[in-house]
Amino acid sequence: MNFPKKQHYVPQFLLRYFAQNKNRVYVFDKKMNRTFPSNVKDVGHENNFYDDQILGYGNETEIKLSELETVVAPVIEKIISQGTIKNLEDWEHKFLCLFATVQMIRTNDTREFLEEFNQILSKVSAQLTSCA
Repeated sequence: MNFPKKQHYVPQFLLRYFAQNKNRVYVFDKKMNRTFPSNVKDVGHENNFYDDQILGYGNETEIKLSELETVVAPVIEKIISQGTIKNLEDWEHKFLCLFATVQMIRTNDTREFLEEFNQILSKVSAQLTSCA
């Protein structure tokens, strides 16, 4: 299977809703305090963002996120076309809630927090082991 190198934390299907000509968005770089146009495929991603060889996840996360996006994209299209969430089926509402939750934690900050948390746990565990 051919896994994408560019792994988006902001799904491309969402970015396209903000794009001109379906592919061009304007990006604001907070660090450099500048804006610039870019292609949807070139923003909201990092190379191998979900590839974790240490934990052995490989590209499973990317695959699962892609599956979730495939299910949710038509739900979001339905909301946009109807202008309401009132007509969602129960399963559509549940998947939309799951997707929103995933998006909130699908960030560099969350990944960095988990790495720091893991380091703290490792240190505490080593201290406890040496005391025993």
